[in-house]
Amino acid sequence: MACKNCTNCGQPDKIDKIVNKFKGDPTELIHCLQLVQEEQGYISQDAVKKISVSLGVPESDIFSVVTFYSQFTLKPKAQYNIEVCMGTACYVLGARLGQRLVRDMIQHAHARMRIAGRYAHRGAQRHAALIRAGNAYAHR
Repeated sequence: MACKNCTNCGQPDKIDKIVNKFKGDPTELIHCLQLVQEEQGYISQDAVKKISVSLGVPESDIFSVVTFYSQFTLKPKAQYNIEVCMGTACYVLGARLGQRLVRDMIQHAHARMRIAGRYAHRGAQRHAALIRAGNAYAHR
């Protein structure tokens, strides 16, 4: 596939270059997915098809991996991503309260500013009583 900037140059796009690095090696699936997500911010349907063909892994297996690991997402990320740890240790230390607080803040921001797609919240399972917003961390 040609790059997105033009259709006549014949240069492969960045996703093609990433996927072709691992051609024929299904053991590199997770590494390939990580690089693709780093490049485009999520795992697109088009990327899944390219990975499937290049690595020889069925699309259903790729979707199984992507949906199993919380680090991967099938949807483009919002402008500001907020994660609240909901692992066992976090839950015991009160992460549920932090999750409600974040959810209320996002709803308030949407109601007041009427912005869609700028904030996203999802559970994270990393460290005890931790909230991450972008690259900033807040912990207990």
